[in-house]
Amino acid sequence: MDEKEFHHLRQVALFERARALAVAEQTYQDRLKALEQTLKLSEVAAARATSPPIRHQRGEIAARVRQAIRSLPEAFSLRDVANTVNADLDAISRIRPERISSAVKRLVGHEIQIEERGAGKRSNKYRKILPKNRPSNGDDQFQNTFKERTDNLQEAKAN
Repeated sequence: MDEKEFHHLRQVALFERARALAVAEQTYQDRLKALEQTLKLSEVAAARATSPPIRHQRGEIAARVRQAIRSLPEAFSLRDVANTVNADLDAISRIRPERISSAVKRLVGHEIQIEERGAGKRSNKYRKILPKNRPSNGDDQFQNTFKERTDNLQEAKAN
């Protein structure tokens, strides 16, 4: 073995060592992350077990979903809505995804429309309906008439 071959083999060994250390470090980081997630989940489970179940007020979930949809871009997914709804809630009072999904499904055809149907694990893609494109079922007219009547009553009381 000459000196040139020795230096080449030494470089190969150093490279293989660096690669093995990187793999070991990545494995360590993955395990550490998994342990932290397990601890976090066990803390949430323990908190849920010791605290009474959270009961959301009637209409609260629908109101939160509507508010979240207003803050999202024109096209969005159910995951976007769920992340926005639960962003400011602590782990115990988070709203379950199936409850958010139900609220979103109730808004289809009124405030949102399905842009692309999902299949399997892919969820539907939704799009906001612009106010002028919303189907009218007479509710808007009723609300406007009701508002006019209450305004007229308030004016009459003021006089």
